[in-house]
Amino acid sequence: MIEISVQKQLGAVSIQAAFSIDTPGITVIFGASGAGKTSVINMVAGLVRPDEGHIRLHGTTLFDSQARVNVSKHLRRIGYVFQDGRLFPHLNVEQNLVYGSRHHATSRSVTPNTSISLSEIGELLGISHLFSRRPAQLSGGEKQRVAIGRALLARPRLLLMDEPLASLDGPRKNELLPYIASLPSKFGVPVIYVTHSMNEILRLADQVLYMHDGAGVDFGRTEEVLNGPALQHYLPSEDSGSVLHATVVSSEPDVSFCKLDGSSTVLNVSRGGLAVGTELRFRVAAEDVIISTRLPSCTSVQNIIETQIVGFQETHLGLVEMDLDIGRGLKARVSSNAWEQLELKVGRTVYALIKSAAISRNSVVLGSR
Repeated sequence: MIEISVQKQLGAVSIQAAFSIDTPGITVIFGASGAGKTSVINMVAGLVRPDEGHIRLHGTTLFDSQARVNVSKHLRRIGYVFQDGRLFPHLNVEQNLVYGSRHHATSRSVTPNTSISLSEIGELLGISHLFSRRPAQLSGGEKQRVAIGRALLARPRLLLMDEPLASLDGPRKNELLPYIASLPSKFGVPVIYVTHSMNEILRLADQVLYMHDGAGVDFGRTEEVLNGPALQHYLPSEDSGSVLHATVVSSEPDVSFCKLDGSSTVLNVSRGGLAVGTELRFRVAAEDVIISTRLPSCTSVQNIIETQIVGFQETHLGLVEMDLDIGRGLKARVSSNAWEQLELKVGRTVYALIKSAAISRNSVVLGSR
């Protein structure tokens, strides 16, 4: 569907990224500030011209340095949602929304895949009641929903989103995340989403491009990249952890039981009322995993997993980080003293203890997508 291979020298930074997207959904470009994330999507949008490479969208070449092809940005039929919405202050919400559809009505370089009406946008994004208001009368979350609607009414073949939640507080972010997560399925449009927020990745990403110092260093399915060696190498050791995917197999009012993908391990999660079959993605910090060499008794910890140490490395903080086999990889961290006193080593069977609250604190529900 989408092929991107671009290079661009911006001052002292060399931007290099190459990846392809062949399934619908949300692709997240993730990395620290200055990693080159926005530069990549600006090249895709036609706002920045690459020095070398190519960009192809649904079989149409938008840029090719060798063939000297560079389709103008207004002909690419790509929607772009910025951090601040960028609504026209002198127009009301309805006028802002229809601006995009009028502006792109004569563009034929890429045939639109579907027709989306103003009323459908208003209903699906929950903004019909705002049509008569001016941007100054909207909250931050409402402005971003209008900005998303305006981009969708341009009938894009691809939607780019550059940290659209960065300026919002926690409640407004949580309000907007379900709308963004539903975009590919409701509107049939793939999304490339830029962020440095781990929570947004957990909630939204079907696949991830991780960038560091201008270069794309890893690309693939979300769990594979977030648990992979490239990201773990660049992350501060205090941020180390594991991202896991599970499905609810039973539920009670105050707790749900979730089976890890590719494993027989069932975890107790402090999130009640989830329907059987609901998918969860969650991050377990390495520091939240307690290690015991014997089966514990009389403990409040609900998740006690018999496992085996399959690898370890010492950190500069005087800690030892180990990899545990629970069907999926699980990271745990102990002090160097504990490592020696417990006589831990690769191949030894141990018990991993994880509090239910530690899982639920960093968990997101994917089943509503």
